[in-house]
Amino acid sequence: MKTAGTNGQAMFAQDNVRVTKGIKYTISGWFYVASGKPSIQIGNGTVGYTNSGAFSPTLRQWTQLSWTFTTPDSSINVYFGFQSAYNPAGTALELVFTGVKLEKGEVKTDWTPAPEDQATQSQITQLANDINLRVKKGDVINQINISTEGI
Repeated sequence: MKTAGTNGQAMFAQDNVRVTKGIKYTISGWFYVASGKPSIQIGNGTVGYTNSGAFSPTLRQWTQLSWTFTTPDSSINVYFGFQSAYNPAGTALELVFTGVKLEKGEVKTDWTPAPEDQATQSQITQLANDINLRVKKGDVINQINISTEGI
């Protein structure tokens, strides 16, 4: 994401994330910041916004950032955004992010793939068995050449 200007208002957001009222959540991810000072902002459309304050990661280096917050009592959905409100004057925010994760509680955990995206041992064994059931080249030639009268 790169802000088009330097007014601090460009942002990327994910809307309507379901949350439980009054619960602590931690959002984390990996960020590569080429310029600027990113912040994470949440809002629910009625109470205003809560901002993490500026992060100051080392520029041009992947850094893991996290922020813990408590959802307002009026929240059932929130949005999350990465914005450039804390950039020095005249500086655009330029960042890349990946592995963003939202979880209940104050402890961030490592990113893991969803269970449905993981191959299981059963799937690997089934695939191996299917490969072993394939016909071998020598078997096919012997079956084709059984009769000298033609095929």
